[in-house]
Amino acid sequence: MDHVLSGSVFVSGRHGERYWGPTARCRRIDLAERDDCHLSGHALGEFRLRAGFVHFPLPYVGARHAPAIYRITHADEMRPWKLATGYYDRPIPRRIAEEAGVPREAFGQRKLGAGMGSRELTAESERDFQDFLRSEVPRTVLQALDPRPVAERLGPHRRLTYVRSIYSHLPPVAAALDVLCADRLHMMWRSTSLYHFHWGHAKTRGRYLA
Repeated sequence: MDHVLSGSVFVSGRHGERYWGPTARCRRIDLAERDDCHLSGHALGEFRLRAGFVHFPLPYVGARHAPAIYRITHADEMRPWKLATGYYDRPIPRRIAEEAGVPREAFGQRKLGAGMGSRELTAESERDFQDFLRSEVPRTVLQALDPRPVAERLGPHRRLTYVRSIYSHLPPVAAALDVLCADRLHMMWRSTSLYHFHWGHAKTRGRYLA
């Protein structure tokens, strides 16, 4: 999409669930994040710099005032835009979209989590990545890593992400996750896929040297 986005401002709804959602965690103060999404979306960075556009994540406008946004979400005036769908209910963006003329049935029915675990490579890229691992990573390091595709580790990761997303703003839950070493359930825990960044850097740095 570089030909579409070049020279433009790209408006996204990234992390709308953190400030426009109905759950208590949306009352976070001063952008305090307690789960593993601090760097979510940063994979867009290299493409953004190359194509030349500004990324504008709209939900962060006013997000320092999350408790006030939370009160608006649950205000009586917002009832016409509530669907009673639980966690995925977003009355503020729904009102913005519907008052702009977007039909209710056209969006926001259920959360799909489209990016979760989508790290599979094409056969050609996988061969290139494996060649990179063999040439750049010491054998002793590789032997300590998990070579399974990320997709095979997705089940436990999804459950961990759910707990973190909904409950980790509570100090006892955050402490329990640390004590139980819950990070071991993360799909990237000691995965060879951690080297996707290094491989990607090696593949793209020539572009900037040129």
